[in-house]
Amino acid sequence: DTLYKIDEDEWKTATLQDKQDIIETIVLIESAYCGLPEEVNVRLGYIGSGKDALYQRNSNTLMINPDRLIRIDSDEIIYEVCYELRIAYQIKLGELYESLSSPYRRLYLMTSTPKKFYMYYIKNNEDYKIHTDIDARSHADLAKNDYKRKVKYYLGKTTRLE
Repeated sequence: DTLYKIDEDEWKTATLQDKQDIIETIVLIESAYCGLPEEVNVRLGYIGSGKDALYQRNSNTLMINPDRLIRIDSDEIIYEVCYELRIAYQIKLGELYESLSSPYRRLYLMTSTPKKFYMYYIKNNEDYKIHTDIDARSHADLAKNDYKRKVKYYLGKTTRLE
């Protein structure tokens, strides 16, 4: 019931509370999709110039800039929310590695993706930052398009769900 408001016509008239509800719904969906082990909190608050959303690892919170939320279109915020939730996923994979005993760590790192996340988020190796960013941007773009496509179909603005 909430997600249909990501349609641009609906988004323009949505209140700040409506928009926060939409974001919280997307966070629940993305968290379940990524298999995050705990609920990500959503808070409105000032983040910094030019940022719409920011995942804060220490508090497991997705901060949303309310000033930007009022002004931007739904495409932008959906993208940013999905991007930041993918960052949360990457961090949790790095933490998972840390929790494994030594023989299982080698097995875990046999796949390249978790290794990149581990090397950047746990070891602070800047060489791996680009890999994590590419992964998050790719995921965010696909997720945003998927949400928008399904809502258009649900609202009858398209007859095919492709």
